[in-house]
Amino acid sequence: MAGKLLAARWVAVWGLGFATGLFAAQLSMAGTGLPEGSGKPVQAHPSASVGQATLDVAGAPGRTPSSTGRGPQRSGAMQFDAHYQFDVSVDGTGRASVVERLTATNTTSTGIDHLDLFVLPNFDAPGFREFELASIRVDGRAVETRGTQDGANLRVELRRALQPGRTARLVVLFSLRPATPAQGDGDLAAALSRRSGMVQFLLWYPMLSDGHGVSVDSDGGSATPASPIDYAIRTDAPATFAVPGTVTRRTEREVRGTLAHARDFAFAVGRGIRTWSGHARSGVAVTVYGPAKAPGATTLALAIGAVDRFEALLRTPYPAADLVVVAGSTNMESSGIVFVDRNHVEDPYTVAHEVAHQWFHWLVGNDQLREPWLDEAFATYLAGGLVPRHEDGFCSDLPVNEPVWRFENVDPRITWQRCDDYMQTVYYKGSWLLHAVRAAMGDGAFIDSLEDYLARYRFGVATTADLVGIWRTHSAAVTDELLCRWLDLRPRSAGPRRPV
Repeated sequence: MAGKLLAARWVAVWGLGFATGLFAAQLSMAGTGLPEGSGKPVQAHPSASVGQATLDVAGAPGRTPSSTGRGPQRSGAMQFDAHYQFDVSVDGTGRASVVERLTATNTTSTGIDHLDLFVLPNFDAPGFREFELASIRVDGRAVETRGTQDGANLRVELRRALQPGRTARLVVLFSLRPATPAQGDGDLAAALSRRSGMVQFLLWYPMLSDGHGVSVDSDGGSATPASPIDYAIRTDAPATFAVPGTVTRRTEREVRGTLAHARDFAFAVGRGIRTWSGHARSGVAVTVYGPAKAPGATTLALAIGAVDRFEALLRTPYPAADLVVVAGSTNMESSGIVFVDRNHVEDPYTVAHEVAHQWFHWLVGNDQLREPWLDEAFATYLAGGLVPRHEDGFCSDLPVNEPVWRFENVDPRITWQRCDDYMQTVYYKGSWLLHAVRAAMGDGAFIDSLEDYLARYRFGVATTADLVGIWRTHSAAVTDELLCRWLDLRPRSAGPRRPV
């Protein structure tokens, strides 16, 4: 989510790295802790508690990654093969009535007695409280439910334990009342919101989870496998629909389609919306949706340029045939669609950051609560043209792979100013970690490792140990000494379910 990067509006010039083949920018910093030419020390060492005791966890060079493409943790959504279907009706005020059908097949070896559903719009906090549950049935029968985590989690009690290989079929009826965002950039409350004739739906529906709460300084969810989604969205008056995936029917009042391999499903709908369309060199169709006076042609050029660069750099195609970009109310990614706050639609870094998430969180997923660096650091580093965010370094002494609950749960627009907080650790220091690994491995081996990572965990969920394992198969230079300057490699527990 690039919106949290409000502090620094400098934009790295893409030509720095890309003009000379495989990006030789700033490689001399390897092992020194000094950005080239800055003369300022980089705080490259986590606290003393992250010491030599952590060295054996990630294994010796060449060790096979520790998990399958779905990751080692089988909790929450990772316990299921799921399929979502949505029937959404949006009226002229933006209020939505929804029928959600969810099938969840138990893929574990034990019975499951309840389901947890993350419901961000039901969070009991200012800017949320936009969700009203009408009913929920499992296999045709009413069930007991209760809200936890200040309303952000809905615990669904099953009448009988769901045995391995068996499927539960849920029908959830609910309504949404999207509010006008009171805050702007980086505000998670703006995920579901209405503004100037457009309603955007991000993190808007009950989705399988591990019972976690809300961290306002994150993208919201724990590890989520890629699942198929079918949708039908209609309005009571002519409207424009911004939807990802394969559209099977589109009229001025309705759109139907499917989205394969979705981490989640997001869309926007409204009146007075204009579109700008074009194609990347590979043929990927890119469409920008925004107000008529928005600089859509500029946003389109930036998005197409980002797709072109990332496909060439990563040697990995964009994950779908179409990319949708919405000039909306926050900066956040979803599967096949990205939202860019209208104040930033001409900012090359912000647009590129959100597009980069299509590889690093959609194509290869991660637990955005427990290991947020795995997508945010990559999106930051790629968007900067393989130049770390902030050339003068960072001030965090924490390991890059800290979970979100390690940080204070505060407005993300202020965390960049504080050392040892989310922005400084996950985004800034995370991008410097990638720069250090690239310097140690060399450009060729580093790019090869990213291509391997994206292929091996395609539409799966990866962990820090998985990435480190792949780095080590490509270069013996990724040593314990190097990694322990940046990462805590000790085994992690599931951690508290409510970030604090």
